[in-house]
Amino acid sequence: MDCIHPREPFRMITRFCRYVGACAVAAAAAVPMSATAQEYDIGFDDRYFLSGSAGFLVTDSDDQDNGGSVMLTGGKFIGHRTAVEAFASYGEVEVDRISSTYERLVAGGHFMLFLNDSRRARFYGLLGAGLHSINFLGEEVSGLSYNGGGGIMFRLNNNLDLRLEGQYLVDHIDEEGVLVEDDFYTYRATLGLLYRIGTWPPPPPDADGDGVADRFDACPNTPPGVLVDERGCAVDSDGDGVPDFRDKCPGTPRGVPVDNDGCPLDADGDGVPDFRDKCPNTPLGVPVDRNGCPLDSDGDGVTDAQDKCPNTPQGVPVDRFGCAFDTDGDGVPDYKDDCPNTAPGVAVNERGCSLDLDGDGVLNKDDLCPNTLPGLEVDKTGCPIRNQELILDGVHFEFNKATLRPDARTILDRVAKSLRDQVDVKAEIAGHTDSIGSAAYNQKLSQERAASVRSYLISKGVSPDNLISNGYGETQPIATNDTEEGRARNRRVELRLAE
Repeated sequence: MDCIHPREPFRMITRFCRYVGACAVAAAAAVPMSATAQEYDIGFDDRYFLSGSAGFLVTDSDDQDNGGSVMLTGGKFIGHRTAVEAFASYGEVEVDRISSTYERLVAGGHFMLFLNDSRRARFYGLLGAGLHSINFLGEEVSGLSYNGGGGIMFRLNNNLDLRLEGQYLVDHIDEEGVLVEDDFYTYRATLGLLYRIGTWPPPPPDADGDGVADRFDACPNTPPGVLVDERGCAVDSDGDGVPDFRDKCPGTPRGVPVDNDGCPLDADGDGVPDFRDKCPNTPLGVPVDRNGCPLDSDGDGVTDAQDKCPNTPQGVPVDRFGCAFDTDGDGVPDYKDDCPNTAPGVAVNERGCSLDLDGDGVLNKDDLCPNTLPGLEVDKTGCPIRNQELILDGVHFEFNKATLRPDARTILDRVAKSLRDQVDVKAEIAGHTDSIGSAAYNQKLSQERAASVRSYLISKGVSPDNLISNGYGETQPIATNDTEEGRARNRRVELRLAE
């Protein structure tokens, strides 16, 4: 790198003008290109941008020492053909003659002037200034830096440009020291990318925000969020004249008359539109099927609205009220009546036959003893046959005691009712035990238990004259005492009807 000659400032100006002049000639040559590319002219793009580039430095000296350089910028397009940017750059030049490195760090700004309007490629010139920090020959100095140059931006897409640029750099040094020169001169050529932030061009005016520009919008006041067609009008998928966003019945068949909500007319208000209603004059409030006709859920020919027996089985004959016929009037319809000729007034069971409440096989109307205990044999009048025994299953006592358990009282209540209704029946309460324990103890326990049962029945209204009680201990087993099951059967209370 050479020192400044007294005439060097004139040489600098000459070189700079020569360089800028070359750029101007190139830009002038590009004007016809711009003129032939008017179809790409999109006007003023005012976005911010970021740029990064790399290249090389060459000294303006006879030695033409060189090295690498990088530059980062951020800026904004401020006019149709103008832009400003801030930059930071770094470069190194290997000075072979003195085996040293010239390091250059600069931060500043550029003013850019674009020379054409082509969308494909735009030529530009720039001027800039900043502050530098130079490290050379072991000394670090700072000062003002000036630069000028030009370049071309090739548009890659709406956001990305390829940026090719050349600059002539002047670094001015005011400080005294090892660096005796006042100015250093270098050329810089870089290649990089420029990124435009955001989207451009902006969309055309669309006052209602439906995506159709106002100049094409046949319905400019569409509510926000409503789906529109290519003319900007709300979509009406079924063509009934009511747009989808107001249409409560969007799938109405073509040609069907609709109301203000876009729903088919329903003159009788049964929920089935007129165009499908086979019974268009159904009274208001009557449930209907999908054809608009009154429901007949059980298919008996009587509509549900008039059917007083809506669950009649299929095929059963019914009267005009939809109820199955009941010929004998016993409340059981004929199709379920096993006794269809029951006399009037006779109580029947669910099969339509006279009741036998005590289950002794004699109908109530013939039963002179309607509360006979289950298990007792009866005569044709329904009364118990004398001289028979009935084990009172379920009559149990507390362990080793004559105290009745609660469940035993429930059973004995039924026994008491039967004996009260049959005042001429005399009976013995017989108590029995298993063989566990001594015979004397078992005899005493069985006697006490039989007496306990007798006392309970008397407390429930049975005449004491009709009841006696006796204990038989372990003397009358009905099963083996060798097993728990057998012993359980032997522990029992019996009702023995007298002759």
